[in-house]
Amino acid sequence: MDIQYFKNPNMNVLNCTHYDLDGVGSHLIIKTIFPNAKYAKMYYGKDNDLLTFNTIPNKEQYNAIIFTDYTPATFMDNVRATGIPTMVLDHHASAESFNDPSNSIIIDKSACGARLTYDFYQDVKDISYLEELIGYIDTFDRWVRTDMARFEHACKLNMLFKEKYKLNFDAWIEAYKDGHTNLTEDDIAVLDKIENEVNDIYNNLQFTDLPCGGVLTRCDKRSTEVGLRIQDSKKYNYWINIYNNNKAHNIGLMFRGYNDKISFDKFAKTIESTTPGAVTMGGHGLACGGQAVDEKAALEMIAKSIPYIEQQINGTFVEDDAPAL
Repeated sequence: MDIQYFKNPNMNVLNCTHYDLDGVGSHLIIKTIFPNAKYAKMYYGKDNDLLTFNTIPNKEQYNAIIFTDYTPATFMDNVRATGIPTMVLDHHASAESFNDPSNSIIIDKSACGARLTYDFYQDVKDISYLEELIGYIDTFDRWVRTDMARFEHACKLNMLFKEKYKLNFDAWIEAYKDGHTNLTEDDIAVLDKIENEVNDIYNNLQFTDLPCGGVLTRCDKRSTEVGLRIQDSKKYNYWINIYNNNKAHNIGLMFRGYNDKISFDKFAKTIESTTPGAVTMGGHGLACGGQAVDEKAALEMIAKSIPYIEQQINGTFVEDDAPAL
């Protein structure tokens, strides 16, 4: 299938996209190009992703299925079996080995999913008014901290997606379809409320030191914002957080790097594949997530990760020592 096929704005499109800010940003582009596009939210590490896909009604009505910020690696055969032309625009390191542009699978770690989607479709229609917003999404999703003022603003936009719009794709897209990135008075009030909550959580948090300047916490609420507060303290090279992922009925893990020598993605799949009870582990260089069936498996994932982190910080890490992603 010629990849140009997916640029026909007259098609009926199903967009399967990651359930986060990058995923909704990707769908904003798709929705702008294909006004009648529908979406399905995909969750990394959830056993029901295939079920989610299989239960999408009336798939035969679509001319194309476009995965953004997500690669259906474990059920691509099921997707192909529909006979519907399929394209993938993803950037996760865990999917890099599936890169196959000749078969409309594009995996590119240099930009977030929304940016890849923007770049792919910018010659179909003038979407330049969305570029600044997509740039902020890229900054947050890939944890790009070269410009801290920009990074902090990007984090605020993510907080608003979670808190003000309650992760609701339709509500967020309606609010941001003009591409604005400025904060309204209502946005600022919401962010002030979040800051007060984070202050209370942070001030009552227990910190456990880890090797090479790391820190471990257990935080179920406002964990992203707590991680930013830990970053701002400039005390640590990395942070690992354990939380109860009630929606997935798993123990969740968050990994954040504050030292640019750290690249979690270089060993994440090694940890996942060698730890009994690990559900998933993946993400990006400085921002990674994981899930385990219980706390024992979660702690083992952490214990196995720390030596790799130490080696990276000390400059002794050899990527070939870790199985390929």
